[in-house]
Amino acid sequence: MEDLLRMLAALCVFVLFFLCLNFALITPNIVRGFTTDVRKKFSLTNRREFEIKKDAMYRQQVFMENYRPVRNSAGINCTKIIINSDQKEITKAKQVKTQLSNLSLDYYLDITNNCHLFRASRGYIDHPLSKMEHEFPIAFSILVYRDIEQVERLMRLIYRPHNYYCIHMDYKMNKIEMEAFKKIANCLNNVFIVKEPVNVIWGDFSLLEAELLCMKVLGSYKQWKYYINLTGQEFPLKTNREIVAILKALDGANVVYGSLKRTLSRYNTRWSMVKAPPPHNLTIIKGSMHVAANREFVDFCLHDPVSLELIKWLKETRIPDESFFSTLIYNPQLGIPGSLLGEPEKHCLRPFFLRYVIWQFHGNSNLVKICRGKFVREVCILGVEDLHSAYNSVGLFANKFYLNFEHIALDCLEELLYEKTWKEYLEDVSIDTSYYYHLDYAKMQLKA
Repeated sequence: MEDLLRMLAALCVFVLFFLCLNFALITPNIVRGFTTDVRKKFSLTNRREFEIKKDAMYRQQVFMENYRPVRNSAGINCTKIIINSDQKEITKAKQVKTQLSNLSLDYYLDITNNCHLFRASRGYIDHPLSKMEHEFPIAFSILVYRDIEQVERLMRLIYRPHNYYCIHMDYKMNKIEMEAFKKIANCLNNVFIVKEPVNVIWGDFSLLEAELLCMKVLGSYKQWKYYINLTGQEFPLKTNREIVAILKALDGANVVYGSLKRTLSRYNTRWSMVKAPPPHNLTIIKGSMHVAANREFVDFCLHDPVSLELIKWLKETRIPDESFFSTLIYNPQLGIPGSLLGEPEKHCLRPFFLRYVIWQFHGNSNLVKICRGKFVREVCILGVEDLHSAYNSVGLFANKFYLNFEHIALDCLEELLYEKTWKEYLEDVSIDTSYYYHLDYAKMQLKA
């Protein structure tokens, strides 16, 4: 009798074990099947199928299938640092010295063998998130020469399935780094790599040449509305939703800072070595290489004879990338829609809002924003204590960050923007763009 009871008990245990095992095997398959089916619907790298609804339940479903918490590994309260400028938390963050994330090249080479796993595990947003964003795609170029992880994190934060991205990897990068980023791009069908990169040297024509190569790649796609150029050491200060709203408020204006006064007083030696005068009687304007430009401007840069002759003329000058875009935008007689009418100095509401950057001006301490990070080649490498000012500025992007210097700054900014992106989506948050709407870029532009 005892043997029979033991046999029955063993049988019950076996049956219970079998049922539990079966449930454990079946349940993940059900969950995985549901997840895969839903994510297929939104995974625009495979199928361009999605819906844009304002229904709260639908938005929650999109959130559940796309959201991946981004948290810094040191347990720092990023809200206290960026929003509240809490000195106690800032001190705690500055004491974190070890780079805890440190995703290796081998990691990227391995995980990109499964593109679905790569996009899902890294938290890429495969849904447009709003009708406004979907109907206003942006083209981004990114010049890369170092730190694949930092560039991939930049890409992840600005990535949307309806935008367009061009990556120029400096010719000097080693083959393994190039291979890693090529595999990343292969997992994102709207990311394109320049096939024949140039050896970029600061101050040389090669920097402008790299920009033009990406412009050419992106110019063949006709859907995007605005072009923004970035470097791998920059990071956004606004969400994609905010950037789109700001660009829409500019109403087609081309944005690049330029100064005729500074050109005449300090920088004319950059092109004084050229014997021939500027082509087509152009006024050369010292400006910035950073630009937010409409399609007509990009087309003009690539194809118009005036632009092509200017490019040829600038090859003999120093730092031509800081003269090319500004010269075209501030010569309204060229008829490029979105150009600024009149001389630059006559219109004061032209802030350098495309970038938050702190320059080191020797002997002019009153003109300098305080850099709490460190200066490298007269540009502030932003640290934890710089985040509050940067985030609360009008800037769209911050220049610049180093992943091996106070990496918590990059971690916190990424964390806050990722959470803000989903908050804007779930709550359908409106964006105040009145500041940008009233700038002279928008109000004094040449209309088509």
